[in-house]
Amino acid sequence: MFLVLATALLVPAVIVWRATHSPEIQFVGADPDVPWITFPVPLATNIQRSEPLLEQVFRKRFVAADAPHETEAVWTIRWQGMKETRATLNGHEIGRTEGAWSPQSSWRQWVEVDVSRYVQAGTNHLEVRVRNPSGPALLRASIVSPTGTVVSDSSWPVQQRLGDLATPWTAATLASDTEPYLDAAALPTTRMVAARTAPRLISVFLLLFIVFYLGQKHLSSQLFVSAARWSPTIVAGVWGVFLCTSFWELPIPSGFDGLNHFEYFHLVVSGNWAPLAGESFSSYHPPLFYWVTAVLYLMLGVVSTAKVVKLVAFASGLCHVVVAGLLTRKFYPDHPLAFLVATLFAGFLPMNLYMSAYFSNEPFAGALIGLSLFSVVLLLVAPTVSWWRTACLGLLLGLALLAKFTILAVLPWIFLFLTYRFRKLEGLPWRVVAARLALLCTLMAVVAGWFYARNMAHFGQPLVFNWELERADGGWWQAPGFHTPSYYLGFGASISEPFFSGFQSFGDALYSTVWGDGYLGGRTSARFRHPLWNYDYMTACFPLAVPMSLLMLVGGVRLTLRILRDPDPGWRLASGFTVCTLLVFLYGAVDYSLKAPMYSTVKAFFALGLVPVLALLVASGWSLVSQAFDGSARLLWRSLLNAYGGTLVVAVILAFVG
Repeated sequence: MFLVLATALLVPAVIVWRATHSPEIQFVGADPDVPWITFPVPLATNIQRSEPLLEQVFRKRFVAADAPHETEAVWTIRWQGMKETRATLNGHEIGRTEGAWSPQSSWRQWVEVDVSRYVQAGTNHLEVRVRNPSGPALLRASIVSPTGTVVSDSSWPVQQRLGDLATPWTAATLASDTEPYLDAAALPTTRMVAARTAPRLISVFLLLFIVFYLGQKHLSSQLFVSAARWSPTIVAGVWGVFLCTSFWELPIPSGFDGLNHFEYFHLVVSGNWAPLAGESFSSYHPPLFYWVTAVLYLMLGVVSTAKVVKLVAFASGLCHVVVAGLLTRKFYPDHPLAFLVATLFAGFLPMNLYMSAYFSNEPFAGALIGLSLFSVVLLLVAPTVSWWRTACLGLLLGLALLAKFTILAVLPWIFLFLTYRFRKLEGLPWRVVAARLALLCTLMAVVAGWFYARNMAHFGQPLVFNWELERADGGWWQAPGFHTPSYYLGFGASISEPFFSGFQSFGDALYSTVWGDGYLGGRTSARFRHPLWNYDYMTACFPLAVPMSLLMLVGGVRLTLRILRDPDPGWRLASGFTVCTLLVFLYGAVDYSLKAPMYSTVKAFFALGLVPVLALLVASGWSLVSQAFDGSARLLWRSLLNAYGGTLVVAVILAFVG
């Protein structure tokens, strides 16, 4: 329980401290009294090249009845700019911060200057120049006088300058990272599709309610046990229909960075089996996925098309379904309903479906992460842990490291929980514990160590990202370029106007990419979306998924309570590890969005390996809620619950059949 509490409390505390203190993190607090302002630019998704010499020049005219030196009045100007600032009043420089202008100070520090000697009777002119090579230039300022205070707002004129080039003067705008994306207006909303989808979905719900009600009343419960047993086969059959219809028709460039992933794949097929980061946009990724797809293509490509490489992602998606069922059966061995719910959830989770249709390394890496997490659970609850099982986990973790960086987020917790397991539950001597952990590290190093060592040799760090390489070569950024508390505290747009709702809040970004293709496969405009999804029914999935999300939360609470109540210490440990894994990936998403404050960095499928864990939570919540009543009321309640789940599955199927 201590590890869970430490994860739940200490990790976010560290993130918040870094966000509010580190000059490398472009996070600004919300202060309605002195708001941040910036140059007005239409919200766009395109990559913007950094211009170190680009300045935003803010001006403000104010009037003083008398010169302060004649009245002994005190005038003070305070400002804070992201990131480099230089301020002048009536042509006199009054201060500067950070960067080429003043490398000694941080942009996070307020600059406060007594400007009484520079203020003159009549009109005064304040000018603040702001530069930010890695995002938009922001400013907040106040002019404090004996007669009142003037603060930065939309009345301040602003101009962009680059050398001798300058834009016309215009009114500044309040800085915001929660503005809706205008292009989303061309996409369906919940209200728009209600009339087109509700009649069919309501009919499906009523029909399923009757079927489940009569079935529970008159049919043997053994039939439901059989249905649970065959649920993976049923899911695989429906996925086969998807593959033969919309999935196969999707062109490779239609997915997130599809062309970039295919370029990496082409490098591997052409003989460059381990390209360096920077040789292509996506070649910073570890190469295992591209090796597997290249081998598959070389084996089958001569008798098929390049689309065969998509089979790897498709098979990885089905792997999530299998692991979800196995994990849930391990936690609830005598609950076939939980197994059924977990399997159907993983099989018809929109995030799993659309990512398995695109050409991407995410499903493959996610499958290896899911298998690794399941293997850790097996070790934590096993009566004894053999060296062989420890070695198998080391190999799995090594493969996951060679597929994507994501597993690194949870590696420390894997080692912490295994150490506790070996030491406290088995009572092994420290030298044996160290030897087992060394075995894990050795196998991971054998499988994937060469990749990270090569990065260290070439780039001076084991982890290299494409945006870091670009910044080293001039740099680029993407809107918004900064974040505020409002972005992390807001939620709701993804239910009513789901597509591109991730522009408005962190929660909406996660929800819209879990329950649908909220970013349209990485397209930057509604005009470029592919026609193979049925966007009306996909839109309907977002509000329909609200109860399912609540069931997930119920399951999370139930799993957390199991840490305290389960009499088996192994299961308490496994429950704690599962909860910590969820927290680590959530906090990791927050931390990543702070380091790279771009709309494209917050996507739920970056944690696709958590699909089995999410399925476990839903199954846990479902099995608990389904027992809410007794007698005939329980029969009615279960029929309603099952009809709801079936209707959501039908909506998802209609969304992806196209």
